[in-house]
Amino acid sequence: MSETTMEQAARGLVAGFREAIVAKDAAALGALLTDGCEFVNIAAMRWSGREAVTAGHAKMFAGPLQILLDFTRVDVRALRDDVALVNASWKRDAVPHAVGPSLPPAPGSSPSW
Repeated sequence: MSETTMEQAARGLVAGFREAIVAKDAAALGALLTDGCEFVNIAAMRWSGREAVTAGHAKMFAGPLQILLDFTRVDVRALRDDVALVNASWKRDAVPHAVGPSLPPAPGSSPSW
């Protein structure tokens, strides 16, 4: 895979993650992951495997919490032809006109993918 193609794929993964979080779509989020993935959420809960990550997000998404999330920086470094290290910085904002609770605004950085 060329470095440009790998970077495009990695950026697509980050964009898909954002879309799934904002849409509260656990199935879409799970589709982005591998069976052997490890995931630590914003509350420092660790989930192992796609099924656990999908189920954990489905439970969180079933509540009234609303999330507005944007990625402000995405860095991609090719390690091999088929492996890249991706680190993304994000910004969370309060949801305007939220019907239910919303997380407070905050910056952050994702774990590396």
